[in-house]
Amino acid sequence: MLPSIAYSQEAIAGTPAMEAAVSAFYEGLNGSELQISGAIGTLFGGDRIYFADGTGRYRVLLDAGRNVRRDIEGCELELFETLQSPCQIEGTVEISIDDEDNNLADGIEIEMILFSVESFTRSE
Repeated sequence: MLPSIAYSQEAIAGTPAMEAAVSAFYEGLNGSELQISGAIGTLFGGDRIYFADGTGRYRVLLDAGRNVRRDIEGCELELFETLQSPCQIEGTVEISIDDEDNNLADGIEIEMILFSVESFTRSE
């Protein structure tokens, strides 16, 4: 499971020790590999690909080859029943965390670089 920050700006403001601990945690995750299993597709016919599981929805960058891109083409995430989306995937990703934005109160963007696909199913 992936971590998430649920603190508001007020909770983090003025707490440098907390901010340093959370920053160190995310820096430790950046570049790590993770097995994933969940739904994959675009939203509203857009160009960006997202992965969704019980922890949330994450932008996906593809590094798994042309065939994977072709397989995923046309997959759309269900807006209200995301986990029931027709395209399901199991694979390995590298976590990429935007460490350029050091304002934790604005949130940290986590992206996944999909480089290995063990299984892909489409139930349309």
